[in-house]
Amino acid sequence: MTIALPVSLSDIELARSRISINVRATPVVESPSLSELTGVPVHLKLEHQQVTGSFKLCGATNAVS
Repeated sequence: MTIALPVSLSDIELARSRISINVRATPVVESPSLSELTGVPVHLKLEHQQVTGSFKLCGATNAVS
C-alpha cells in the first residue's frame, strides 16, 4: 500500500531553492551531554543562528515566495 504524503520531495526541493537566498544554512552538531544522558547520539540543528533566532524564517519566507 502506498500512502500519498501531503508534501513531496519535489515540494521540499522547490522550497529549499526559494528560501536559499534569504535563509542561512545552519549547522547540525552533536550534543555530547544529551547523547550521554540518553545513551544515543543526539544532534541539534542550530536554527537560533538565523537572523530572527528561529526556524520560523524558513516557513515564512517560503510562504511569501
